[in-house]
Amino acid sequence: MKRIALIIMIILPNLIFSQIPFYYKLKNVSGKLLQTDSTYFSVRFIDRRHLEITGCKNPNVDTLLRTLTFTRTSRKYLEHLLKTSSQVLLDVSDKVGITYDKGKYYLMSGLTGPDKEKSDDLIEETSSNLKPSNKRKHPYHVFKQNTIRIFRGTILYYYDSTFRINKDNVFLFNLKKDKQIIDFTMDTIIIEPIMYPEIMYKNIQELYYFAGTHEIYHITPENIDLWLHRKNTETDAFILERKMFKKRKKINNMKVK
Repeated sequence: MKRIALIIMIILPNLIFSQIPFYYKLKNVSGKLLQTDSTYFSVRFIDRRHLEITGCKNPNVDTLLRTLTFTRTSRKYLEHLLKTSSQVLLDVSDKVGITYDKGKYYLMSGLTGPDKEKSDDLIEETSSNLKPSNKRKHPYHVFKQNTIRIFRGTILYYYDSTFRINKDNVFLFNLKKDKQIIDFTMDTIIIEPIMYPEIMYKNIQELYYFAGTHEIYHITPENIDLWLHRKNTETDAFILERKMFKKRKKINNMKVK
């Protein structure tokens, strides 16, 4: 599978629940996610803005999930994350994500796809609420195992002039070869300037909300169906994210519960 990288390129109270079916359904939504030590943790919606999270060892992952309750759109994709038939490893890394592509290096906010040691077999999606609307005769599929990584370190590095990158705090990925680069020296890495700084996440909360939703989109059967038909899988994810940017001010005024 061609790994999907989120690259920062240069280039009402009276209504009863039955009248709000999505909110009502959330009370019954729960699931288990994998963490980096190969153990599972559980997540359950209590209501639309509150989650019960049990066994999560990474506080940043905990905060990421709670940030995804902020709006109806992000909740829909969080619901998919919890209900998908795919086994998903979710990680928030303090490393700076950098991708290598065509001889240049770019900052990277997120990376999604089966890890090298994980199964990239396709299985039928039976649980998701986000199956493609354009009904086809064949079943909708997801990868048996999938990994979503959000690079918190990228934002820390971008906004902190004293942050120094080194081999220990960098996650380097070769986009063309679809694999992590382990053997490298920092002497060769010159990060390209960002061409459109206005789309750069302003803080960690924006990273969790925008990049988190963007990366979950990449594990939906709709997006994987595009990959199966050798179509662009990134365009729709960016369109979704740009629409979400309309609520940027609101997001920054919200607090995790």
